[in-house]
Amino acid sequence: MSYRNHAVARWAIAIATLAAAVAGLVAEEAVWRTEAASAIAQESSGQEGGLDTMQRLRSDLEEAQVQIDALRQEFRMLEGRFQARFHRFMDRRWENVTTQREQSLNYTNDFDVPIEVSLSGESTGNTCYANVIINGVTVANSHNFNTDSNKGCFVGVTVPPGSKYQVSLVGPDGRRRLIRTWFELRPPVQ
Repeated sequence: MSYRNHAVARWAIAIATLAAAVAGLVAEEAVWRTEAASAIAQESSGQEGGLDTMQRLRSDLEEAQVQIDALRQEFRMLEGRFQARFHRFMDRRWENVTTQREQSLNYTNDFDVPIEVSLSGESTGNTCYANVIINGVTVANSHNFNTDSNKGCFVGVTVPPGSKYQVSLVGPDGRRRLIRTWFELRPPVQ
């Protein structure tokens, strides 16, 4: 599942949870209305207990209003968090980080949205290797073999929030290849 689909699913679950809570309060309100009608009928016919029932219902109604206000506040908070994250996701820009990165070192995606990593490698020999490792797992690799010299290799990956990632351009021969370019699609640093 893509990050966007995952975020939308979490948002939908939060909305469904809040909707279920509101539906529960609406159902309780229907019961209260029935009890209130009964209490009014008791009071107007001179039967005892109608006033007590009305006071209990008033107390229940006040408690329900507190719960509704709390749910509204929680919904606004979730909506604000979702919108902020969505805007950070949509505001991402490509940055050339070639001079700030070294191969075989771990970097961490400290953003709360995924970043994209795209890089190209170069070899003066006849092979080029590029591997991207996320959280200890090789998730992408590119190999270019043939007899011509000056080979290039390219790789691109999505790095989830909080994940560690590194790039290695070392082939089976143990020789390190040159990182030609390393770009990251990420939100602006605030």
